[in-house]
Amino acid sequence: MVETRSCLSVIHFNQLLTAIARMKQYSTIISLFRLTRELGIPINEYKLAVLINCFCRMYRVDFGFAVLRIFFKCGYKVDVASFNTLINGYILQDNTVDAVKLFLRLTKEGDIIPNEVTYGTIINGLCKLGNTTMAVQLGRSMQQWNFKPNIVIYSTIIDNLCKEENIDDAFSLLSKMREWNVMPNVVTYNSLVDGLCKLGRWLDATRSLGDMIEQNIIPNVITFSMLVDTLCNEGKTKEVEGTLAIMIRRGEEPNVVIFNALMDGYCLQGSMDKAKEVFNSLVDKDLEPNLRSYNILVNGYCKRRNIDKAMHLFRENRLWKVGKIDDALKLFSSISAKDLNLNAKIYDTMISGLCKEALLDEVEELLLQMEGGGCPPNDVTYNIVAQAFLKTGDNDKVMILRQEMINRNFSPDASTTSMLADLLTVDGGDGKLLQMIQNLVPRDTKTKIGLNIDGITRSCKNMDALFKVLFFCSSAVSEGSKREVGRISLYRFVPKDCSPP
Repeated sequence: MVETRSCLSVIHFNQLLTAIARMKQYSTIISLFRLTRELGIPINEYKLAVLINCFCRMYRVDFGFAVLRIFFKCGYKVDVASFNTLINGYILQDNTVDAVKLFLRLTKEGDIIPNEVTYGTIINGLCKLGNTTMAVQLGRSMQQWNFKPNIVIYSTIIDNLCKEENIDDAFSLLSKMREWNVMPNVVTYNSLVDGLCKLGRWLDATRSLGDMIEQNIIPNVITFSMLVDTLCNEGKTKEVEGTLAIMIRRGEEPNVVIFNALMDGYCLQGSMDKAKEVFNSLVDKDLEPNLRSYNILVNGYCKRRNIDKAMHLFRENRLWKVGKIDDALKLFSSISAKDLNLNAKIYDTMISGLCKEALLDEVEELLLQMEGGGCPPNDVTYNIVAQAFLKTGDNDKVMILRQEMINRNFSPDASTTSMLADLLTVDGGDGKLLQMIQNLVPRDTKTKIGLNIDGITRSCKNMDALFKVLFFCSSAVSEGSKREVGRISLYRFVPKDCSPP
């Protein structure tokens, strides 16, 4: 626009600044302002107000006051909106003290008449600071300017009173709201319900839910979550079921948080079958269980000494499937910390998940942990890890595993063997690779490989390469496996140059 010398009206330029400000590109606006000054483009009140807001949003209230001086220098009248911006800037910097000083100075001198935004901003800052008493006093002082606190101001103060456990004062303010014909909303009631729940006053919290419904204030999932969690902690599962019935009737579907609270309640009562039913219904509703879901059930089973079910739940967990790797690792750490004598199946579940995510460093650490924990890797473990290293092409690691497998009298399974065959397909008859395969399946282990020929032939991509593997290492293949090869009539596909040396 500048290069082409095209003309942009003041209105359009102001609209441009507004759009950029909504995108939170405050530094861009400052650069544009500098450019307009260099080009001699005149400034106006709107541009300066936007500039003050940008500096305050960038936590530079001092620069905002510098722009304010330009207001006075140019003879512009400063309105309450600009001072609201400066007050909010102080609060964004956690400097509520200076925000209050500015507010009191303005109202005392009478130069600026505060509005609802001014009061709302300063009251919000005072509540964040924990000075609810002064926030209430300021709310009352609004009457001198012939306006009353709105729902946002009341809800802010009520929320802070509840957090400070001044629940009775919060309900007194609720009554005051109604006297001023300011009707509470779901946000107001959620603060009250939360405060009651944290104090263990679940009966009063339930009554507040009834009050909401009577006043046609629709409770949301947050309301029900707080109630359900408190009732479950109190062991009031029947009341929970009634609350959930109300929730469903009003068209609100329970979320994972609510299901977790209900499971926790049943676990506290020792009703593990009901807890598992809730877990299953969560899955049936296409809601993914999270880390807390699994921890609740695992802890419940462990407290009841039902270790087998706890271990089964871990092996069947869906955290790996939905990409929640960190949660899966945390769940494993949680189980490990319980001294449950983890078996190889548990470790294999973890190792398999880590291998799928190519987290092989973590796999090696887990193998060491198995050895140190008195649960050495088995043939399944080694095959899972070998396949992972084959996928990444780390043949050196495969050879190390091969030696450990030989030492432990383990052999490659069908999947590992077929992967070796597919690797031959890519590398052809590479001698080093054939030597590695020969070493991986040693000749002096006559009957160690109970090779599942059907499984190998179904998964292998290249039959010629498969038979290079089988016959290069033929002395390690059991006679039963050879007969199976003959049964499915595959000997005729063996290349002539693949006979064993």
